[in-house]
Amino acid sequence: MPLETPQYIDTLVPEWPTGADPLNAGDDHIRVIKQVLKNTFPALAAPMLADANNINGITGHFNYVAGDGIGANLPRMEAHNDEWTAAICITAQTPSPAQYAENAAFVLTGSALQNMIYPVGHVLTTKRAGNPVEWLGFGTWVPLLGWIVGGGGIITDIDGYTEEYGIGTVAGHFRVHSEHVSTFAASWDLNTDSQGDHNHSFTGAPVGYWADADGDGSNNYLVETGTGYTSTGGAHVHDVQGSINVGLNSLNFKPPSQAIHVWERTA
Repeated sequence: MPLETPQYIDTLVPEWPTGADPLNAGDDHIRVIKQVLKNTFPALAAPMLADANNINGITGHFNYVAGDGIGANLPRMEAHNDEWTAAICITAQTPSPAQYAENAAFVLTGSALQNMIYPVGHVLTTKRAGNPVEWLGFGTWVPLLGWIVGGGGIITDIDGYTEEYGIGTVAGHFRVHSEHVSTFAASWDLNTDSQGDHNHSFTGAPVGYWADADGDGSNNYLVETGTGYTSTGGAHVHDVQGSINVGLNSLNFKPPSQAIHVWERTA
């Protein structure tokens, strides 16, 4: 029989060579087999460690679809299995942020999305109760309490006053202190209206006089409490002096607000 000329494994003739072929053609048949293997696996430059289950798992569950590149008909791998009705989950290595930046065509993995949307240092606001790790499933989160303001610089108010806000916790006060109030002068000079020539009555003041209270023939000075009048002082007014206390110091300053949970991812 003539020497066969196959190109790939599927063109080999299983029945050749026959027992009647000459022995001196054996080396030719061996060379044919070696060439077929090299044609079929031209890129194998190292041991293939995949076993039959690995290979069959890929070839049995995925089809390569060439597509024509028009619209959504792109070259792709499609999962297939007559027994499966649900989508197949694929696990892939997550490229680094630098690798993603260099190749936008890389597939986004769940881990990549987590770190892109919620990187370390990200601040999350929500009304959902519980630590975000409980419902996001990743990250280390710490709560941030107090008013949240933009920081990292100096801000100027409408009066031209400036204040620097650093990043992190900013100390403050719940009560307004005198240092928080802008300086102003408050003075008054009060007096009563003039009522003309008049005197004033008094009650409870001591009244003294001389009398022989004990009957010994000598006057005794007695002091009693009663009602009397001052001498007439002519037309005059009266100055008024006093002091005032401002504030009760009983409530924290808390304007109407919308309170939400604020979390920072630290790891």
